[in-house]
Amino acid sequence: MDDVLVAFRTLDDTGSGVVERSTIEPVLKELLQCDDNFMMELLEPHRNTYVGKEFVDYISLVKWIFGGEAKTRKVDRRGSQTNDERMGELAWLRELSASVPAACRRVIVSHRGFHCTSDRTLRPIENTLPAYEMAWSSGIVTCECDIQATADGYLVLNHDENVSRLALMAQDSRYRKGKHEAGISQVTLKQLVASPMVSGVRQPLLREVLDSAKVFEQAQLIVEVKPGGQNIASALITFFVENRHYLNHVPVVMSFDPDVVFHFCKHWPAHLQRPKVLQLTIKKSAYVPEPFERLVDFDKGDVSADVEALMCRDGVRLDGVYMEWTELMLGRCSDWLKALCSRYTVGVWQNAGEPDCLGMCSRLANLGVSHVNTDFPKGFLREYVGKVRPEDREASSLFASVVPAPDGSAGGVWVERPSRDAMLRRLRDEEFDILIIGGGATGLGTALEATRQGYRVALVERGDFACGTSSKSSNMIHGGIRYLQAFVKNPDGASEQINVVRKGLAEQNYMYNCAPYCVHPCPFMVACYDEAEQDVYGKLLAKYDELGSDDPFPESHWNTKKETLFQFPQLRQEGLIGSFVYYDGQQDDARMAALIALTAVEGGAAVSNYVEVKSLVKDGGITTGAIAKDMEGSATFKIHAKVVVNATGPFTDAILKMDQGTATPGIIKPAAGTHVVLPDHFSPNRTGLAILETSDGRALFYLPWMGQTIVGTTDHLSEIKPLLEPPEADIEWIIKEVNRYLNPDQTPARHRDVLSAWIGIRPLAQGLQSATGTKETQGEGGTKSVPREHAVIVSESGLVTITGGKWTSYRHMAEDTLEQAIQVGGLPPPRCQPKGDGTATFEQGFVGTRAGANRDYQQLKLACSAPFHSDIVELRQRWRFPRDVAENLVASYGTHAVEVACIARRGERDGFAERLAEGYPWIMAQVVYGVRREYARTVADVLSRRTRLAQVDVLAAYDAVSRIVDVMAAELNWSNARVQTEVRETFLFLKSCGLDFVKKQRLNL
Repeated sequence: MDDVLVAFRTLDDTGSGVVERSTIEPVLKELLQCDDNFMMELLEPHRNTYVGKEFVDYISLVKWIFGGEAKTRKVDRRGSQTNDERMGELAWLRELSASVPAACRRVIVSHRGFHCTSDRTLRPIENTLPAYEMAWSSGIVTCECDIQATADGYLVLNHDENVSRLALMAQDSRYRKGKHEAGISQVTLKQLVASPMVSGVRQPLLREVLDSAKVFEQAQLIVEVKPGGQNIASALITFFVENRHYLNHVPVVMSFDPDVVFHFCKHWPAHLQRPKVLQLTIKKSAYVPEPFERLVDFDKGDVSADVEALMCRDGVRLDGVYMEWTELMLGRCSDWLKALCSRYTVGVWQNAGEPDCLGMCSRLANLGVSHVNTDFPKGFLREYVGKVRPEDREASSLFASVVPAPDGSAGGVWVERPSRDAMLRRLRDEEFDILIIGGGATGLGTALEATRQGYRVALVERGDFACGTSSKSSNMIHGGIRYLQAFVKNPDGASEQINVVRKGLAEQNYMYNCAPYCVHPCPFMVACYDEAEQDVYGKLLAKYDELGSDDPFPESHWNTKKETLFQFPQLRQEGLIGSFVYYDGQQDDARMAALIALTAVEGGAAVSNYVEVKSLVKDGGITTGAIAKDMEGSATFKIHAKVVVNATGPFTDAILKMDQGTATPGIIKPAAGTHVVLPDHFSPNRTGLAILETSDGRALFYLPWMGQTIVGTTDHLSEIKPLLEPPEADIEWIIKEVNRYLNPDQTPARHRDVLSAWIGIRPLAQGLQSATGTKETQGEGGTKSVPREHAVIVSESGLVTITGGKWTSYRHMAEDTLEQAIQVGGLPPPRCQPKGDGTATFEQGFVGTRAGANRDYQQLKLACSAPFHSDIVELRQRWRFPRDVAENLVASYGTHAVEVACIARRGERDGFAERLAEGYPWIMAQVVYGVRREYARTVADVLSRRTRLAQVDVLAAYDAVSRIVDVMAAELNWSNARVQTEVRETFLFLKSCGLDFVKKQRLNL
């Protein structure tokens, strides 16, 4: 066995990157004698060894070469359905095709014929003869194929499976040319046919596919010529000269290789009508282009000059371009695209997974695009549309962007967001006006406010966005009703408290309009057990209604004892005389933070999670940036900025010590608050309970949230560290306080009712106060009567620190922070001066609003779900989502719910429409969307902040870990080691959500 190990390790010593069969054969023969576990352990480090440019799975390769299971494996060579299945599907496809408006059908190109699903035994493989016949049979007119020429001059269709198959053939030096992968051009037709694809389907000749096109009469075939220079172009010309009857079925010839298209044009016989010849182009991306590929960068805006430069060479002029899709085509560059279409023949192609649906095709057709590649039918109307015709969709529908009205007038596009790698490049390469350290509510709010004011903004967060206190709040947006207790006691001396409440209610109104799908009014019941309480709370709530008279939330009202017990039957009845019900705002705090982050990104900010600041950069004693580390790649780099903002919440002192030295005294007094989640029957009729006087003289809120009941919060001094487990004493205190108001004969709260619990740390600075504090956190002789909840501090080096505050006041904190940053950094004046009356400077929405991110919103006069009701109904009726899932998608994403719905239905066979946990509304598509569009990097990001399963039911989250890991590993290309690390770290995170306590109480562990 040792000899085998030594021999195998010599594979890395060749240095060429290409493993010769003669080198590995003796070793592989020895390996075949080993058991599979040993082979897995041995081969894992060498999984990236490759033949040519292809990674090779050596276990499969060994067995294939030397007669393992691959030789005896049965291959389904049908390549298509049974007759009954095929006829049934064709009938559906014809109906589907017939429903497409003619103007749109004209531009649709079925890329490589009929595109298969994941079940290749039931449907034909794309780029094979059955695939084209099925597409044309269904009523699609135009298909596209990829061709290459064999070494003996035959034109055959190329298939992705060729690469691995030919790589094996290339181990024979006769088939290998340098270090390049083997291609069709290096083998003869006889050799190609003698080695069929794994599916058992033979690659067709171009002639065979065009013969089928002649049978269908109207069928058209766009021919993409794979790179190969003048030889393949000459072969294609000869083919058409000898078979000119095929030209009626070939409208376009195109290639990425300029040598191919220009040679084809230059040497085309003058007496024959030539197909249009187009240059294929790519868009700007992280992908490193091949030398022959041509870039058309819509990020520049008007690309007409770049396209014109591609059209001519050596006196030869092409007919147009076939460009890679970018959403800018239907965004700010739509007019330029329309102008291009008036001058040239323009086609559009896409990568897998892009929105190649009918809605996009229709809008491109209206701009004059001649051809749009789709993965028919998978990327056409798709199965997820439920066979609904486009005219059945309302123009005002949320989903009009997917399938618009027949004339294409209703629709929309999804804004491209830069990748995390692109953000990191910006952080390294650009100089910013403001660098913000900390990605909680305050830091993100400051980034958004500064971006809207026209400043160049960078933000880094060492964890995930809102991974600290900002995702561990009571999820309330409120005016601070407890401040009005001072008004009841002394109406003439409470002007400061009244002003704070007025501003809080104005912010509640602002946030409701910014994201009305994520913020909603929540009824709070205040039970009264004597007439004195009724009088005090009546005055307090009357003033609260008066201060919030401009907001759309309902006014408070009085309930009799009968009405109170009808709405809240488990209340303690002894002494109860009735209750008041008032309304405050409720949100999903982590989702709200994500919305603010994404809105800042779409506004131009460079925002990145999992980037840690290691030190501050100073020039002449003035802070001018930071040294940061990418927590994933371990690379360190410098971020340059004119002013740096410290918005790190509980970790403020760490940045201050980084700025001023380790001896610097701390200013943070960490106030820990625990929340507990109980089942939904503790908040009947979706009504919460406000306990304005607990046994220790503070407030406790008991409210419906995410289908369950959230109760909190405690208040005591705490240590500061990223993951704190909720103290069992806190959980017991909350249950005890809750039971003071519940009927002991009904359903009192018990330890085993706890579904999850978590602890957040409020970063109170010395001298700052909170309406929910206790003596321990406020201090003796403090200033509790003076509601000063946040402060901005500027150090001698110019570091601007913001601390304190609450979710409702995050925008006020951002304004105050930005005002100081402008002064310290010597920045130009802002675009818009703050109004100074506490109202928002920018009345603009977040991502997910109908107007769009960073655009003026229309004030909502009534707080209700009416604006989104039709969208929820459509998700339920036509997209087949249950009610709770549909409501959750809209509440989480607003208009972007359609993106998640698309992922769910496209990936239905992969389980993307399935729930993360039974009984809860989150689905696997949200995991995929979180990774692709919302910068989720860990399982905890998904469980706790892109969804809220960990906060709602920690055991359900625990059970969902393995499935989420599988999906994220595929999306992010995790190694086995990373998967194991992720599982361990996720379980550690779940401990901070009360996993150990809940296991102990609910499972008797």
